[in-house]
Amino acid sequence: MKDFSPFPRYLAKRTSDLGDKVLQQLTRWGVDETAILLVLAAGVGTAVGGSILLFYRGIDLAATVVPGITSTLRVPVALATIATLALGLVIVRGIVHFGTKDSPGENIPDVMHAVARRGGVVHSVPVVLKTVAAAVTLGSGGSVGAEGPVAVLGSALGSRIGRYFRFRPNRLKLLVGCGTAAGISGAFGAPIAGVFFALEEIIGSFRTFGLAPVVVASVAAAAVTRIGLGEDLVITIPQEYTIGPTSDLFLYALLGLLGGIVAVLYNRGVWKIHDLLADVPGWLRLVFAAVVIGAVSSQFEPGLWGRGHQGMDLGLVVGQSAWVLVLLAVAKIALTGLTLAGGGVGGVFTPALVIGGTFGSAVGIGLNTMFPDLGIQPVAFGLVGMAALVGGATHAPLTAIFIVLEMTNDYGLILPLMLGGTLAYVVAKRLQPESIYTEWLARRGEHISHGTDEGVLRSLTVQDAYRNDPTIVLAEATLASTLPTIRSSNQLEYPVVDSDNVVVGIFTWQDLKNALADPDLPRNTPIRDIAHPFSEGVTLGDDLQTALRQLGARDAQMLPVVDRVPPYHLRGIIGRTEIFAAYDRAVD
Repeated sequence: MKDFSPFPRYLAKRTSDLGDKVLQQLTRWGVDETAILLVLAAGVGTAVGGSILLFYRGIDLAATVVPGITSTLRVPVALATIATLALGLVIVRGIVHFGTKDSPGENIPDVMHAVARRGGVVHSVPVVLKTVAAAVTLGSGGSVGAEGPVAVLGSALGSRIGRYFRFRPNRLKLLVGCGTAAGISGAFGAPIAGVFFALEEIIGSFRTFGLAPVVVASVAAAAVTRIGLGEDLVITIPQEYTIGPTSDLFLYALLGLLGGIVAVLYNRGVWKIHDLLADVPGWLRLVFAAVVIGAVSSQFEPGLWGRGHQGMDLGLVVGQSAWVLVLLAVAKIALTGLTLAGGGVGGVFTPALVIGGTFGSAVGIGLNTMFPDLGIQPVAFGLVGMAALVGGATHAPLTAIFIVLEMTNDYGLILPLMLGGTLAYVVAKRLQPESIYTEWLARRGEHISHGTDEGVLRSLTVQDAYRNDPTIVLAEATLASTLPTIRSSNQLEYPVVDSDNVVVGIFTWQDLKNALADPDLPRNTPIRDIAHPFSEGVTLGDDLQTALRQLGARDAQMLPVVDRVPPYHLRGIIGRTEIFAAYDRAVD
C-alpha cells in the first residue's frame, strides 16, 4: 500500500502530536493501558459499523444509478446487464488508475502483509478509494463479496487510530486486527466469526492480551449494523429445517471432504482465470469480463446468484435440481475470477459462501434423490457446505464454523459444521498449501503465516537469535540445591546437562511444582530423575521457521541449541522471545 497524498502525511503528524498529549494526560489520570485499548477498540468497531452502513448504501446507489444509465438504451435484459457491468468496470478502472496509481493491494492479503512486514501500517487514502471502487463493482453486478473491502477499511481505520497515538507495532497490529474483526462482524452480523477471522488470518495469535479488544470491536460493529440493517443478512436462510439423526454425521463428514476439493477448485479457478487473462490488454479484458459475466448472471434469479451486498436465498436454492446447482457453483467460481481479472474490486469470502451453499445443497438433493428413505435435508447440507468452502478456501476453519453458526443461531448444527469445516480445511491444506489469500502473497514472493513472514524466518538462523548464556540445571544436582538457582532466574524451562555439558533433559516450572507437591519424593532426588528426558533440540544452522514449528509442536517455552551430531553439547537456548526479536530486527 502507498500513501499518495502529502496532505494526509502532514495532517498525520499534527494529529499524532495531539494524540501524544491525550495519551500522556490519560496516563497522569491513572487510566491503565487495558482501559485505553478497550475504549479505542469500541471506537474502531462503532466507526467500522457505521462505515459498513454507508458502504452498503453506496452499493445500493450504484445499483440504482448505473443500471438507470443503461436502461435508457432500451435493450434486452442480458445486453443491459452487460452494459451495466461494463460501465461499472470502466468507472472502477478510472478510480484505481487515477486514484491509487494502479496499486495491486488494499485487500485482505495486503493487510496480512502489513501486519507481518510493515508493523501494522495500513494507509487510508488508497483503501477508501478501493472501497468506493468495490461499491461500484458490486452495484453494477460484479461477482465479488462486500466483506473484503469493509474488513480492509476497518484495518485502515484501526491503523490510523494507532498511529494517531504513535503506538508501537504490537499495539498497532492489534488495532488493525480489531478493525478487520469489526469489518467481518459487521458485514455478516457475526461477532464471534469476526474475532476468529482476525485471530486466524490477520494477527495469527490467540494470546489472551489481544483477545479482549478484538472482541469489543467485533461486538460494537455487529451491534451497529444490526441496528441499521435489522435481519437483512447476506444469506437468507429458511426458518424451518431439520439436521437429521446423529447417524447422518458420516454424510456431513463426506460433504466436508468433497467441500475441501471444491474449495481448492475455487482457489485454483480464480487464479487460473487471472493467469489466462494476464497478457490480454486491459480494455479488452474488461469488455470480455463484462460480456461473459453479464450474459451468464442474467440467466439466474438474484436469489440464486446474489446481487449487490446480498448473497443468496438458500430457500430458493434448494428448490432447484442438483445439476442446476452444480452448474451454478461452477459459474460462480468462473465469474468471480473473471470479475477480479476484469478489474473489479471486492472480496472472495461471500462468493465462497454462495458456492458452498449451492454445492452443499446439490449434494443433499442428490442424496435425497438416490436414497429417499434417509430423509436428507438439503438446507442443512447447504449450510454445512458453506462452512466447508469457507474453511477450505481461506484456511480459517474456526471462522467458517462460527460464521454459519451465528447466521443461523442454531447450535444443533455445531457437530455437522465442525466436521464439514475442519475436514474441508484438512483436505484443502493438503492439496494446496496456500489459501486464496496467501496465494496472492506467494505470487509476489511473500510467504505470510500466523502474522509473520515465513520468508524472513527461513532466511534467519538460530545463530542469529539464540541465547548463549542460559541458566542451566545440573543433572546430578538435588532438588533442594537447585531451588536457589531457579528462584533467581527469569526462565520458565531449563536445560539439564551432565558434567560434560551434554543435554540430558528439560526441567520446567511444572516439574518443580509437581516435585514439591509430592510428599514421598526425597529432596535429595537428582534433577535427572525428575526432568523430562531430552528428545530434540535445534542447531545453530537451523532456520528460525524450523525452531518456531518445533516450539509450537511441543508447546515448549524454549528449545536447547545443541551440536548437530551426538553427543549433544549445549550451545544455548532459543524461545519465541528470541525468535520474534530477531524477526523484528530483520523486518525493520
